[in-house]
Amino acid sequence: RLVHHLQTFDLQRFAIRHKSTYRINSRPEAEQLLKIDDDDGIVVILAARRTTGPVLRKGPFKGKHVELASTASIERLENIADDFMLKIFGLEPGEYLITDLSSLHDFVGVEDLEFVDILARIRDVYHLDVADLPSGNLLEIFERLHERAAN
Repeated sequence: RLVHHLQTFDLQRFAIRHKSTYRINSRPEAEQLLKIDDDDGIVVILAARRTTGPVLRKGPFKGKHVELASTASIERLENIADDFMLKIFGLEPGEYLITDLSSLHDFVGVEDLEFVDILARIRDVYHLDVADLPSGNLLEIFERLHERAAN
């Protein structure tokens, strides 16, 4: 499916050749193309084509699309996330990637921690028991910390 979207941008950034296609990466949810296709002048067609993400080129998942889970809710709780990742795993911002679907299980082995060690560290540092969350979803933990701070 092709969706046309007009957008202003500076053509000075491009070395434009006749009948060429250029990729514009200003919209993360779509792949955009700048198409130059007129002999006498420049005709700009900006098309946004929905994609499901990059395609893996090798390995057992060759040909499969990769799509990163949303980070919208994690970003809303960024300060809590940064504090948590530093205090629990010793990771500074920029040293990890977490999404709304990330889990404590994703970090088993960091600093040689097992899942039960992570739960104990959370109890010690934040005085919060999250053993009732078998998924260990980080977003749910951050929301609990946020709610507790609000009360």
